[in-house]
Amino acid sequence: MPESYITDETLRLQAYRKIAGISCREDAEDLADELTDRYGDVPQDTMNLLKVAEVRAHAEIAGVSMITRRGPRIEVKFAENTRFSAYAAVMTKAEFGDALTIMSGRTSGLSLYAGNQLHTRSVSRQAAAAEADLDKVLALMRTLRYAIDAEATVQE
Repeated sequence: MPESYITDETLRLQAYRKIAGISCREDAEDLADELTDRYGDVPQDTMNLLKVAEVRAHAEIAGVSMITRRGPRIEVKFAENTRFSAYAAVMTKAEFGDALTIMSGRTSGLSLYAGNQLHTRSVSRQAAAAEADLDKVLALMRTLRYAIDAEATVQE
């Protein structure tokens, strides 16, 4: 978070604590609104922090152990003790179609086509590509979280 956005160190640390406490989409959106109200337009770096915090929250609930970029694909691996339900598989496949591959075997996971990695020296183009990847991961994690929550509701 740029110091120029929240100049007071105590207030900036409070904002970081709130970011670390994000547990769902609504928390991220509420915090973005609060930051905008208090300090003005939220810089892209700070928005990315909110997105990463939201991804972590969804990933934890979904049992994700690792998210990596491998060539043109973003791979999401689940922890060994995590069961990826058929309901969640159907929901994510319906959302992402042929771009999504469901991996099974020793460790289960998902592989999302994200396009070829950008090889450039331009920092701004690299940043834009990283933001696009983050948005894809966030969409996937939101879909997983929605599927998990919906399945839990049906089972109750």
